[in-house]
Amino acid sequence: MDLIDDVHSSDEEMERLKAETKIQTMQAYAPFKVAQRYLALMFTGTFLASFALVLVMTLLGKTNILTSNRSSMTSTWVKQC
Repeated sequence: MDLIDDVHSSDEEMERLKAETKIQTMQAYAPFKVAQRYLALMFTGTFLASFALVLVMTLLGKTNILTSNRSSMTSTWVKQC
């Protein structure tokens, strides 16, 4: 009788096994989730710092994105090559 029980698995056993497997998988991914959050924070910090820099420079009149002279930037790049 024990051999039959070992060969046949019930629905409850399969559900328990699937739940344990899912828990193990989630525990394995935990370090990657932490790394993903750090990368998101670094990207957000860089983006916000760049945005703040451009905003402050525009408000102080150091540069204006709308009236920037792109031809001078292109000619400088061509002269360097």
